[in-house]
Amino acid sequence: MASLSVCLCVCVWFFFFLEKNKTKHIKCLNAKKSRKGK
Repeated sequence: MASLSVCLCVCVWFFFFLEKNKTKHIKCLNAKKSRKGK
């Protein structure tokens, strides 16, 4: 049972980490687009 909760915790943390990186990447792309527009 303990191993299951640990796996779940790791999965949630990993998902959160990926989402954070994705939003950072999208912001970077938007910044590049706005720079080209100027």
